[in-house]
Amino acid sequence: MPRQRLTRLAEALLRTEGWPCDAELDLWMCTDEEIQGLNREHRGLDRPTDVLSFPQYEPGERPVAGLPAALGDVVISVDTAARQAAERGASLSAETAWLFAHSVLHLLGYDDDTEEGLATMIAKAKAALAAM
Repeated sequence: MPRQRLTRLAEALLRTEGWPCDAELDLWMCTDEEIQGLNREHRGLDRPTDVLSFPQYEPGERPVAGLPAALGDVVISVDTAARQAAERGASLSAETAWLFAHSVLHLLGYDDDTEEGLATMIAKAKAALAAM
């Protein structure tokens, strides 16, 4: 997945949500073993997952005007993304972009704990990807 594409995707989501487009986030592409360790440590789930988000801000909180906005961290398991891409008949690039968009929305305060929240996140991710 080219860095420029992910940058444009993040900028599209930030613009749509009214966040500063010069906000920063860290992206780590890792293995299933690495993400399983993070999932166990931070969520108490001893299994790999496709993506984890570590937001800097609480839901509804925004960065202080004039200060750099560090949104948080995104961790994507390339192993899981590759499996999911194959299952969906999609490219690894497309799967990675989808996971990244979903995770950035978590950094912006969205949650998928309810069907309504998940539907909102899916719609916003699809719109951002289509705009690219």
